[in-house]
Amino acid sequence: MFQFQAWLLGKTSQVISFQWAGLIFASALISSHALRQRDRRRGLSASACFLHAFASEDLQDIIDRCFSRFTLHDLLRSGSFLPRKKLHDETRQEIAHLNALTEIRVRLHRSGESSSLNRAFELSKLLMLNGPSRTKLKEFHGARSSREPFLYAAREEAPQFLTMDFPQDAKDATIISVDDLLSQVHAKAESAEAFRKLCGVAKAVAEIIESPLSKELSDEWVNIEPHFPPVEPIPDNLIDRRPRRSAEETKAGGRQRVK
Repeated sequence: MFQFQAWLLGKTSQVISFQWAGLIFASALISSHALRQRDRRRGLSASACFLHAFASEDLQDIIDRCFSRFTLHDLLRSGSFLPRKKLHDETRQEIAHLNALTEIRVRLHRSGESSSLNRAFELSKLLMLNGPSRTKLKEFHGARSSREPFLYAAREEAPQFLTMDFPQDAKDATIISVDDLLSQVHAKAESAEAFRKLCGVAKAVAEIIESPLSKELSDEWVNIEPHFPPVEPIPDNLIDRRPRRSAEETKAGGRQRVK
């Protein structure tokens, strides 16, 4: 579940994101186990605490899975997702803007209109009054386009997947503690129904916005019913419903102007 959330909040490819998140999560479990040993057995050396963690049967499976192709040194390169407070808050803000853009696309579909990205960009100036510039929106979308259906679905059905649980007094440079990371991961893993609803909305939204993921989700998630999120249509006065000229008419008009 941590790997899914790390991918959801990150920007790298799914394969790379899952690999680095696995390393971070396994390292958190190892650290938690070692810290418990240190607290229980005063005087035990740091090396002995870590050796005890690596020898634990409870951790062997996850260590073997997450470190099958990596070493501890590879953690230095796992910068694609760092649960640091400042980065976490900036990421949440970017995702909020992207979700607002996706909502416009879903509302366009609800209005019987095309849910194209360009139409949404045009309407964002009217419907996202305090939003970022169109250039910034394009940047946000470009960085997370493959995650778009899931991010919007998480906002609608399981917003807990869009945040990490930092302490109230956390500073910008604060990295989430081992205990906080593990406790919030366990809490999310227990929300099986919320995750299923998230998947249902993601499947529906992927179809609405014609995401490249749509066919894959349709083929793979045959047992998950798409759930269309309730939204209000775009007001008529904001939609240009003038009939578009056909390609032949456009070409004819161009030839006349040339003459």
